Amino acid sequence: MNMISPIANLAGMNSLLKTTKVEEYLGEISGSDKFTYELYLTGNHTPKYKYRFCFIENGVYPYPVKVIVDSDIAKELEIETRITCENEVIYKETLIKILNSKKMNEVIEGLMTINSKINEEYQRK
Repeated sequence: MNMISPIANLAGMNSLLKTTKVEEYLGEISGSDKFTYELYLTGNHTPKYKYRFCFIENGVYPYPVKVIVDSDIAKELEIETRITCENEVIYKETLIKILNSKKMNEVIEGLMTINSKINEEYQRK
């Protein structure tokens, strides 16, 4: 006796499950699909203030990664505002340069000052 499983019976009734080309129903992944991430600084007591210092964009594959840098930082570092990082080494080097820039240090110091003053006011109350 040859029994057909319940899953096979369902597959026989559903035309989607009969096809071998899932792309026809779900769409193909082209490899050019993009994921974009916004990187910014903010503080606990200043949640409405966000200093966006770059965007990071990549496709389905990890590399290349595109880094779109804040124009002030790019000018300071004498780099383009759009950088294509072909591998992890270039990507890390780019992020380190951005994070170590004078502009980033100024923004961090300013946020720390503002947030510490706001924190002191909350503690007094």
